[in-house]
Amino acid sequence: MEVDALRLTAGKTGGVTGSFSLPLDLRTLTRRETVFPPSGALTGALVLEQIDLAQAFPASRTGLAVRGIINGSLTAGGTLDAPALTVSIAGRNLQSWAAEKLAPTYGAATLVFKNDHLFLSGTLSHPGLSTLLFQGEIPLIVRKAWADRRIDPATPIAFSVKLPPSPAGGLAPLLPGVRLLEGRLSIDASATGTLEKPVFNGGVALDLAAIRFHDPDLPGINHFLGDLRFSSAELTLHRFTGDLAGGPFSVTGRVRLDPLTNPVLDLALQSQGTLLARNDTLTLRADSGLRITGPVNKALITGKIGITKSRFFREIEILPIGLPGRPAPKPANGWFELSTDTLPFRNWSYDVAIQTLEPFIVKGNLANGSIEGHLHLGGTGLAPTLEGTAHIENFVASLPFSQLTVEYGALYFSGNAPLNPTLDIHGSSRIRDYNVNVYLYGTASEPQTLFTSEPSLPQEEVIALLATGATTREFAQNNQALAGRAAVLLFQDLSHKIFPKRPPSANNSNPMDRFSLDVGGVDPRTGRQELMGKFKLSNEYQLGAGVDMQGDVRMQLQYLLRFR
Repeated sequence: MEVDALRLTAGKTGGVTGSFSLPLDLRTLTRRETVFPPSGALTGALVLEQIDLAQAFPASRTGLAVRGIINGSLTAGGTLDAPALTVSIAGRNLQSWAAEKLAPTYGAATLVFKNDHLFLSGTLSHPGLSTLLFQGEIPLIVRKAWADRRIDPATPIAFSVKLPPSPAGGLAPLLPGVRLLEGRLSIDASATGTLEKPVFNGGVALDLAAIRFHDPDLPGINHFLGDLRFSSAELTLHRFTGDLAGGPFSVTGRVRLDPLTNPVLDLALQSQGTLLARNDTLTLRADSGLRITGPVNKALITGKIGITKSRFFREIEILPIGLPGRPAPKPANGWFELSTDTLPFRNWSYDVAIQTLEPFIVKGNLANGSIEGHLHLGGTGLAPTLEGTAHIENFVASLPFSQLTVEYGALYFSGNAPLNPTLDIHGSSRIRDYNVNVYLYGTASEPQTLFTSEPSLPQEEVIALLATGATTREFAQNNQALAGRAAVLLFQDLSHKIFPKRPPSANNSNPMDRFSLDVGGVDPRTGRQELMGKFKLSNEYQLGAGVDMQGDVRMQLQYLLRFR
């Protein structure tokens, strides 16, 4: 069978031209092995010109993930039983639909089949990178592979790839979440052995001065050095170290590449003061010792994570929550989930102990304290579990007209809601002549609050007392009281902005923390509005002085009795 002057169009500008001939025996149609006589001569010469992959093979119909322009040629000779083929292809402006930000690539490859051997060689060139070279060889008996419908797994192979030291910046678009890469990388690796059991040699070298991410809350990686070496069927991490915002980390171990479809991991991660997250509110650092073992489709993570040198800080404005008429903050939509549905991580298992090596510090203009906890992360990536307890220590919240001290607080993590702990928090406050107790319970996503006081007041009166420093009855008796409370809130808000409150320390105790001012209260003796100031002398004694609207002054020394 001979075909002359062949022309096939592909897209608007490209096509295939040429001719070919192959032996054909129509006298034996019932015998497949003789319809195309193995000893018959084979000839051919085809040319591929300006084939636009996007037009000739639309991704929506063919699933082809690459676009660009292809040119090439094919020459054929020999016989069907022992063909001699040479295929040359060159592509320009090659781009992946999945990585449109990656600059176009130029590639060229030559494939030669002769004397039952298949040879492959080629290059890839990318702007800003050195030229990647690859070549390989594999014996291939066509008649046996055609009869068996597969290539013998024991077929020997020889393949190598080499990239001279090259800038790494152009590879950033290929890495999810990475915004910037600065540094160099090189590749010199080869594979021998058989298709079923390849033997690897060589390695990959990385020297990256900086790695930055699109997420501003993720800390950057500096001075990253990687030395990955292949030996037989293993990949060994001789060096995999870096600095995560002042905290060094390292990964050691090996990956067994047998089988290739499901490598077996044996990796150890060590870090010291590594910055895990940082923004205007949160700084989270940890010392960690983790190990990842098992096949990649079902690995196990074990070890310890120790929280250290971490803090939470937030400035809270008084006016939006203190003055009436302002809308309450809207709760966040949904509840954050720790699980992942991404393969293979959804099938990974956890057995990790998490604890605070140093108290997790909570600071702000209105609250100071610390949190200590011992937790256990278990389950799988798809269904993680977090169990344990976190205790609130030395927590004092400064309300507009008093201070709320958390005498006992705990968060209990359990079951299938790893980030929705059960709350058990007790606090108390001294407001004028009232002892107020606050009990917070329920879950973090749906907290419940109970207010009590001594002397006893209805819960709505206790809430008013905490928020404004006075009860609703006092506001009803004196319409100037609410305006006085608003003036105090405005004064406190301005003072916090002009004179930021410094965190308390052992070496510096501020006497002003013992002073409280009450504007718009009612003198129980005269029933007139007054300005009252109190200074705490000790836990039992406090000194007070007040002046009412007519200038009458009263002073008092109070001794506090508490009944438990």
